[in-house]
Amino acid sequence: MPQVNTNVTAFISKGEGSAEVRLESSSGNGYLRLSGTRLNLHNNGEERLTIQNDGLVGIGTTSPVSSLHIGANYNHGFFSLLITHR
Repeated sequence: MPQVNTNVTAFISKGEGSAEVRLESSSGNGYLRLSGTRLNLHNNGEERLTIQNDGLVGIGTTSPVSSLHIGANYNHGFFSLLITHR
């Protein structure tokens, strides 16, 4: 039998011309949001991953302009990207 995580809250809201489904951790640190034309993953108050309805994916950017658009935060002085092919 699958386990249910009781530390997750689901929110469903509907506005004029849009709807939003949001799954949020009890700590409030992270949530998954589906709204309008986007799927977003948030962590520690920042939008980390965006998938648009046209298939464009953004990591570290909220407005991807290519199939995979990676934005980097250079505050830590480094950037690392690992791509593997299986």
